[in-house]
Amino acid sequence: MPHWIRQLFTRRRRYEDISLSIREHLEERIDELTAGGMDRRAAEQTARREFGNISLVEERSREVWQSRVLESLWADVRYALRQTRRSPGYAATVIGTLAVGIGAALSQTIAGAIVHHSGYRAGFLLLSIVAAIAFSILWIFMPETLDESALVAESRA
Repeated sequence: MPHWIRQLFTRRRRYEDISLSIREHLEERIDELTAGGMDRRAAEQTARREFGNISLVEERSREVWQSRVLESLWADVRYALRQTRRSPGYAATVIGTLAVGIGAALSQTIAGAIVHHSGYRAGFLLLSIVAAIAFSILWIFMPETLDESALVAESRA
Protein backbone atom coordinates (compact mmCIF):
# COMPACT_ATOMS: atom_id res chain seq x y z
CA MET A 1 0.00 0.00 0.00
CA PRO A 2 1.43 3.40 -0.92
CA HIS A 3 2.69 5.56 1.92
CA TRP A 4 0.19 8.39 1.37
CA ILE A 5 -2.79 6.00 1.60
CA ARG A 6 -1.42 4.46 4.80
CA GLN A 7 -1.14 7.94 6.27
CA LEU A 8 -4.89 8.47 5.89
CA PHE A 9 -5.62 5.48 8.09
CA THR A 10 -2.82 5.86 10.64
CA ARG A 11 -3.34 9.57 11.21
CA ARG A 12 -5.04 9.24 14.62
CA ARG A 13 -2.27 6.99 15.95
CA ARG A 14 0.38 9.40 14.69
CA TYR A 15 -1.40 12.35 16.34
CA GLU A 16 -1.61 10.41 19.60
CA ASP A 17 2.11 9.68 19.33
CA ILE A 18 2.82 13.40 18.93
CA SER A 19 0.71 14.23 22.01
CA LEU A 20 2.41 11.47 24.01
CA SER A 21 5.85 12.71 22.95
CA ILE A 22 5.00 16.26 24.06
CA ARG A 23 3.72 15.01 27.42
CA GLU A 24 6.89 12.94 27.91
CA HIS A 25 9.02 15.98 27.07
CA LEU A 26 7.13 18.05 29.65
CA GLU A 27 7.45 15.32 32.28
CA GLU A 28 11.21 15.11 31.68
CA ARG A 29 11.54 18.87 32.14
CA ILE A 30 9.39 18.78 35.26
CA ASP A 31 11.59 15.99 36.69
CA GLU A 32 14.71 18.03 35.90
CA LEU A 33 13.28 21.07 37.69
CA THR A 34 12.15 19.06 40.72
CA ALA A 35 15.60 17.43 40.87
CA GLY A 36 17.02 20.97 40.94
CA GLY A 37 15.07 21.73 44.13
CA MET A 38 11.82 23.21 42.81
CA ASP A 39 8.50 21.95 44.19
CA ARG A 40 6.28 19.93 41.83
CA ARG A 41 3.62 22.60 41.20
CA ALA A 42 6.13 25.35 40.44
CA ALA A 43 8.11 22.94 38.23
CA GLU A 44 4.96 22.14 36.20
CA GLN A 45 4.18 25.83 35.72
CA THR A 46 7.75 26.63 34.73
CA ALA A 47 7.97 23.70 32.29
CA ARG A 48 4.67 24.68 30.65
CA ARG A 49 5.73 28.31 30.39
CA GLU A 50 9.06 27.32 28.83
CA PHE A 51 7.42 24.90 26.43
CA GLY A 52 4.72 27.31 25.26
CA ASN A 53 1.18 26.68 24.10
CA ILE A 54 0.85 22.88 24.01
CA SER A 55 -2.15 22.87 21.68
CA LEU A 56 -0.36 25.14 19.22
CA VAL A 57 2.78 22.96 19.30
CA GLU A 58 0.65 19.84 18.69
CA GLU A 59 -1.14 21.52 15.80
CA ARG A 60 2.09 22.66 14.16
CA SER A 61 3.61 19.22 14.64
CA ARG A 62 0.59 17.65 12.94
CA GLU A 63 0.87 20.07 10.03
CA VAL A 64 4.36 18.75 9.33
CA TRP A 65 3.05 15.17 8.98
CA GLN A 66 -0.20 15.72 7.14
CA SER A 67 -0.93 16.09 3.48
CA ARG A 68 -3.27 19.06 3.21
CA VAL A 69 -4.83 17.97 -0.07
CA LEU A 70 -5.57 14.44 1.11
CA GLU A 71 -6.80 15.58 4.51
CA SER A 72 -9.10 18.11 2.88
CA LEU A 73 -10.38 15.58 0.34
CA TRP A 74 -11.00 13.01 3.07
CA ALA A 75 -12.90 15.58 5.17
CA ASP A 76 -14.98 16.54 2.11
CA VAL A 77 -15.87 12.91 1.43
CA ARG A 78 -16.92 12.36 5.05
CA TYR A 79 -19.04 15.53 4.96
CA ALA A 80 -20.68 14.46 1.70
CA LEU A 81 -21.55 11.06 3.15
CA ARG A 82 -23.07 12.68 6.25
CA GLN A 83 -25.17 14.98 4.09
CA THR A 84 -26.26 12.04 1.94
CA ARG A 85 -27.63 10.29 5.03
CA ARG A 86 -29.52 13.42 6.10
CA SER A 87 -31.34 13.98 2.80
CA PRO A 88 -31.35 10.82 0.68
CA GLY A 89 -33.87 12.15 -1.86
CA TYR A 90 -31.70 15.10 -2.75
CA ALA A 91 -28.62 12.88 -2.83
CA ALA A 92 -30.35 10.45 -5.21
CA THR A 93 -31.31 13.34 -7.49
CA VAL A 94 -27.75 14.69 -7.53
CA ILE A 95 -26.21 11.26 -8.08
CA GLY A 96 -28.69 10.51 -10.86
CA THR A 97 -28.00 13.83 -12.56
CA LEU A 98 -24.25 13.28 -12.34
CA ALA A 99 -24.60 9.73 -13.66
CA VAL A 100 -26.60 10.91 -16.67
CA GLY A 101 -24.14 13.72 -17.39
CA ILE A 102 -21.07 11.56 -17.01
CA GLY A 103 -22.68 8.78 -19.05
CA ALA A 104 -23.54 11.20 -21.85
CA ALA A 105 -20.06 12.64 -21.88
CA LEU A 106 -18.43 9.20 -21.88
CA SER A 107 -20.67 7.83 -24.61
CA GLN A 108 -19.95 10.85 -26.81
CA THR A 109 -16.23 10.57 -26.16
CA ILE A 110 -16.17 6.85 -26.89
CA ALA A 111 -18.35 7.29 -29.97
CA GLY A 112 -16.04 10.08 -31.17
CA ALA A 113 -13.03 7.83 -30.75
CA ILE A 114 -14.79 5.02 -32.60
CA VAL A 115 -15.86 7.38 -35.40
CA HIS A 116 -12.29 8.60 -35.68
CA HIS A 117 -10.87 5.08 -35.91
CA SER A 118 -13.68 3.04 -37.51
CA GLY A 119 -15.98 5.46 -39.26
CA TYR A 120 -19.43 6.93 -38.69
CA ARG A 121 -21.34 3.69 -39.07
CA ALA A 122 -19.59 2.03 -36.10
CA GLY A 123 -19.93 5.16 -33.94
CA PHE A 124 -23.66 5.52 -34.54
CA LEU A 125 -24.11 1.79 -34.02
CA LEU A 126 -22.46 2.10 -30.60
CA LEU A 127 -24.66 5.07 -29.67
CA SER A 128 -27.79 3.17 -30.72
CA ILE A 129 -26.75 0.18 -28.60
CA VAL A 130 -26.18 2.43 -25.58
CA ALA A 131 -29.57 4.07 -26.14
CA ALA A 132 -31.26 0.67 -26.42
CA ILE A 133 -29.68 -0.48 -23.17
CA ALA A 134 -30.74 2.73 -21.42
CA PHE A 135 -34.28 2.37 -22.76
CA SER A 136 -34.42 -1.25 -21.57
CA ILE A 137 -33.24 -0.32 -18.10
CA LEU A 138 -35.75 2.51 -17.92
CA TRP A 139 -38.57 0.27 -19.14
CA ILE A 140 -37.74 -2.47 -16.59
CA PHE A 141 -37.25 -0.25 -13.55
CA MET A 142 -39.96 2.36 -14.17
CA PRO A 143 -43.38 0.85 -13.43
CA GLU A 144 -45.12 3.76 -15.20
CA THR A 145 -43.85 2.42 -18.51
CA LEU A 146 -45.47 -0.99 -18.09
CA ASP A 147 -48.82 -1.90 -19.54
CA GLU A 148 -51.68 -1.28 -17.09
CA SER A 149 -53.18 -4.75 -17.69
CA ALA A 150 -49.87 -6.29 -16.60
CA LEU A 151 -49.98 -4.22 -13.40
CA VAL A 152 -53.55 -5.29 -12.66
CA ALA A 153 -52.59 -8.92 -13.21
CA GLU A 154 -49.61 -8.57 -10.85
CA SER A 155 -51.72 -6.95 -8.13
CA ARG A 156 -54.28 -9.78 -8.26
CA ALA A 157 -51.62 -12.47 -7.98
